[in-house]
Amino acid sequence: MRLLEVLVWTLLAFLGAGAMRAFRPAPLSNDSYQYLNVAEHFRHDHQLATSLVHFDSERYHGRIPAPLTTFPPGYPVVVAITSLSGDLEDAARSLSCVCYAGTAALLAWALILTGVAPFLRSFTLLVFVTNAVALQFATAVMTESLYMLLSTGALVGLIWAEQSASHKRVIAWVVIALSAAGLAYWVRYAGLFLIAALVGYAFFRLPLPGSRFRTEFLLSTLVPVMFAGSLMLRNLVTAGNWKGGNEMLVQHPVKGVLAGYARAQLHLILGQHAESDGVLEGLLLLGGLAVTALLIIGVRKGRLPIIDWRWMGDLRRPGAVALMVGLCVLVYSAGIFYAGLRTVISFGTRMFLPMLPLYLLPLGIGVNWLTSRWP
Repeated sequence: MRLLEVLVWTLLAFLGAGAMRAFRPAPLSNDSYQYLNVAEHFRHDHQLATSLVHFDSERYHGRIPAPLTTFPPGYPVVVAITSLSGDLEDAARSLSCVCYAGTAALLAWALILTGVAPFLRSFTLLVFVTNAVALQFATAVMTESLYMLLSTGALVGLIWAEQSASHKRVIAWVVIALSAAGLAYWVRYAGLFLIAALVGYAFFRLPLPGSRFRTEFLLSTLVPVMFAGSLMLRNLVTAGNWKGGNEMLVQHPVKGVLAGYARAQLHLILGQHAESDGVLEGLLLLGGLAVTALLIIGVRKGRLPIIDWRWMGDLRRPGAVALMVGLCVLVYSAGIFYAGLRTVISFGTRMFLPMLPLYLLPLGIGVNWLTSRWP
């Protein structure tokens, strides 16, 4: 039944993405043309290069095609490899659909592993598969869906690893999961924040008595570090610095970035709409306040136990899963916020789309925890 449930939600997500692709596909952006151009070069002459020399880091080389360093090369490489029919745009859109459906499968599996009740699982997954922003990027020639799959897969792989009693199987799954985190950096440089969060979590759980295979987990974090290091080395050799030549420093006002962050979260949850009367936003705020109030009242009345930090490293416990995922969201959000302050990234909703499954998983765990203890 578990497998059937995962398959059903995977199919629903794929059908939703397929319908969007057929009737309202996302338009090609400037970044999309860059990715397709790099995929074309990789398929024909195995170069990680672009003929659309737009950014200073590529223009610096003084030749066309120029080595690509402004963007990581992982996404166009996958597009080139999967373009069996020869149509790169079709392959890229199909890849986004498959990755979106795969993320739905991973979220369903994570909710099952953490013991979330069937009704809450269905509601949480319905929120994901009907999310307007996720559906839009499920048809786009962009990195979002692939990065979301890899980042979600890394965390779900770690949760699944702890379910096994076999030491070898646990280590194998941990290495696979952390490899996904390392590959995420090859798709988007923001993957560095995910790697930093997982390394930080490995150090956090090291002294906790309830943690299993603590030392092995910490040592395994060298895997994504090596993945990231290899790309940094390529950038250093090719462009002269580990960031790929992206050295332009800017200073955006904190107030403006905070407003952009708030809008991005709002649009991610409610869709890309213009804030007019504020009714939906008010309802969302009231819902959040209601859940917070229930938590506070429950703890004060003794219905909800105070967190036992000794077991917060055991990923067989839903609370530990929520903590790990929450740490990843916190570190990623802080990193993106800093990048919004000091770099030229397009700070907006798409930067936080890969975090949507990581928002929904602890939310499902938390609501399940509340409903199981509240009379």
